[in-house]
This record gives sequence, C-alpha cells and structure tokens, in this order.
Amino acid sequence: MLQARCQSDNPRGKSQAMNLELRKSNRSKTDEPVVAEQRACGYFRVSTGRQAESDLSIPDQRKQVLDHCAARGLKLVAEYIDAG
Repeated sequence: MLQARCQSDNPRGKSQAMNLELRKSNRSKTDEPVVAEQRACGYFRVSTGRQAESDLSIPDQRKQVLDHCAARGLKLVAEYIDAG
C-alpha cells in the first residue's frame, strides 16, 4: 500500500529510491562475489599397444589431467576410460 501511494505521488522518484534501498538491504554482509566451483571431467584413451606403453598410457594421461586441474583450481568430478 505504501509503495502504491508513493507511485501515485511521484511515479519515478520515490519508487526508485525505495527499490534501491531494498536492493541495498538484500546484499550480503561481506559484499564478496559468489564464485562457483569449477569442475572437470577426464577422458583417457589409448588405441594401440604402443601408446599404452609410452607416455600416453592411461595412468600417464590421468596424472597429466590431475596436474592440469590442480594448477587451475578445478575439481575432477568424473573419469572416463577408453582402453581401446
């Protein structure tokens, strides 16, 4: 009811000021931005026996992905393995 009366008195000024005050009161106390956790999935694949024996093996690929995630602050949430 108060808001409707303010809008009829001055359709822009008071109503906008009230909305601004409401938005200010709804802010978090710390005013820090909310950052979502970044997630990643790993896909590991070898197609030949030679790849499996070299630095392209599944364990080596997994280590590389884990290192990459750690360096960038990512959480590895799933792993998919295609042994070929």
